[in-house]
Amino acid sequence: MLRSYLAFARQNPGLLGYAVILMILSSAGQTFFFSLFSEAFRSHYALTDGSLGTVFAIATFTSALALPYLGQKIDRVSLRSFTLGAGLLLGTACAMIALSPASVLFFAVCLFLLRLAGQGLMVHTAMTSMVRFFPADSGKAMAVVSLAYSAALVFIPAAAVAVIGVAGWRGTWLLTGVAVALGVCAACLLLPRDDAPGNAAKTSVQAAKPQAARPKLALMLLLCPTMLAVSFILTAMIFHQAVLAAEKGWPLELLAACFSVFAIAQAATSVLVAPVIDRIRAVRILPVFLLPLALGLSVIALFDGFWAAPVYMGLLGMSAGIDLKLGTILWADLFGAGQFGYVRSRFEAIRIVVTGGAPLVAGKLLDAGIPLASQAAAYAGYAVCASALAVIVGRSAAVAHK
Repeated sequence: MLRSYLAFARQNPGLLGYAVILMILSSAGQTFFFSLFSEAFRSHYALTDGSLGTVFAIATFTSALALPYLGQKIDRVSLRSFTLGAGLLLGTACAMIALSPASVLFFAVCLFLLRLAGQGLMVHTAMTSMVRFFPADSGKAMAVVSLAYSAALVFIPAAAVAVIGVAGWRGTWLLTGVAVALGVCAACLLLPRDDAPGNAAKTSVQAAKPQAARPKLALMLLLCPTMLAVSFILTAMIFHQAVLAAEKGWPLELLAACFSVFAIAQAATSVLVAPVIDRIRAVRILPVFLLPLALGLSVIALFDGFWAAPVYMGLLGMSAGIDLKLGTILWADLFGAGQFGYVRSRFEAIRIVVTGGAPLVAGKLLDAGIPLASQAAAYAGYAVCASALAVIVGRSAAVAHK
């Protein structure tokens, strides 16, 4: 299997490199990168932890509202033009933060642009391009891109902290903007000359399956309870992991160390399952991909021994490893390349809103006296019910796809 991935990467270095570059550049708009500057932001804008979180949440929610409008344009313009536009937006946002006055309103606008261009458009563009260029091997393509991106994430936070120590937080954001501009230009050089909408699928070395009757957008909404489960539950549980450690009597440092188990399980599952998705297609995976998540949540709800922590994180990692690829490939299977940007941008907008609200929901339940372990049991039950729903909806989707 490893040889097949290496052969695939050697055959398509340019297109895969394009997607990897965009995923790395998306870091500028991701939560983990933003968190490195939280202390500087609180000081410069005179914000408390709570008010900084509020501004961040508002910017995230509003960016989710704008994503469907901009994201669907990838279906109608060349990929090169769309990439340059998204890169210009992200680079501008980085420069605005670097030069920003002590205005919370100005800061909120910067965050809106960062979240929209980074977390939203750059990831959307990378994933859409992989589906269009490799319709029959999209799972394998995204697995290669995800592994390269995961490897890069090991170094990005450490590099950012080192640059902050030398150039300060303003200088770091300015250099990030320059890196975005140069990176986007480099990525565009890796695209084929003829990258108009629809040409990617036609020139791919693999032919896509014919798309006869395509389902309506309502089918996507019926699949949302299943497809959003991992995003919501993972965000809620990980955001409040300190509470879970306190409930179980575990050292927080040891629980945090179990993220390595999560990362390994996520990467391994991603590599192993991607060819399976390509072979039997996404709709058949729907009823089972949440079961490891449900099992992991059940373990954490029922057992207090520390052995449960790595088991819990590993099982969550398995479902997370399937989640991103499954959704992307599913929309392509059901709606075809011509409508993919339209559908995926709307789903991503819903997902961003759901993940933004997950910590709030879990926090309110904690305030009401419901322990996180009890919430985990409820989330496990939800995952099982969502899997059962996927069996019913998935059959309709399979019929529509034939």
